[in-house]
Amino acid sequence: MKKVKAICKNCQLFMPETNQCGIVVVHEGKHLRLPVEPNDECFYKEEWFNPITNASENFNDEVKEIRMFEDNGKVRFEEPQE
Repeated sequence: MKKVKAICKNCQLFMPETNQCGIVVVHEGKHLRLPVEPNDECFYKEEWFNPITNASENFNDEVKEIRMFEDNGKVRFEEPQE
């Protein structure tokens, strides 16, 4: 099996019309999408340098798939069971 390089343009979550990653990050109640370029390596699988903490970090432990659904006109979030 041929291994596909983990870059944005090879990912089904890449949104070329806006150059954004389709993964939604919820931060302080706001829904954010990371701006990316087609040849960028996957930001969510690689380590990156955080200039605020002055350390290398990754999202491997933080990224979770959540279920979003509507309940009586309100949007609810459900986290996976651990």
